[in-house]
Amino acid sequence: MKGLGRVFLVSVAAGAVCAGAAGANAGSNCDSYAKLSLQQARENLSRRCGFTGPRWSLEVNRHRQWCEEVGPAGWRSELKMRAQMLTRCKG
Repeated sequence: MKGLGRVFLVSVAAGAVCAGAAGANAGSNCDSYAKLSLQQARENLSRRCGFTGPRWSLEVNRHRQWCEEVGPAGWRSELKMRAQMLTRCKG
């Protein structure tokens, strides 16, 4: 197979492999997310930023559970939001 047909076939096959890997890695992604969330929550406290609410929980299992309920776009957005808030904190 030549040209665009081959590129399409390879792209479809790669997408199928990635989809399978994404399912297998979901737990490890949420473990990583939970650890990063906990680090950000601790930074909030150490810098005395004063942020409160579930986003700043010190319970790693709450972060892991939330991650498992949303897709990668959700937890990536949350990490980014907390990072932006911490950057703005003058603590």
